[in-house]
Amino acid sequence: MQKTRFQAALKQIFINQPSQKESSKMLHLTEAEKAEMREAIKQVDALFALEGFEKTEQSRKIDEAVLAGRVSNQQAIDEMIAYAKERKTTDGFIESREWQ
Repeated sequence: MQKTRFQAALKQIFINQPSQKESSKMLHLTEAEKAEMREAIKQVDALFALEGFEKTEQSRKIDEAVLAGRVSNQQAIDEMIAYAKERKTTDGFIESREWQ
């Protein structure tokens, strides 16, 4: 079965992430990896837009931080979950992060 572009994009963003042990380490993406990730993000955003979901400013800032290597995608996810559990909201999440 041939992989769809959507599956490839999701794999790039969510599966090709460092292990939990490595998730707190800075990522040093090559320019090619950054371009690949940007394209994957663009495709996922487009698919969500087709369903009527608009990307938030917070999500854009997380993408920028991941692409800049200031935080791993998994670390951002873990931190946001902990933040939301504690505060029952994600408001102010980005502003509270050292890696923003």
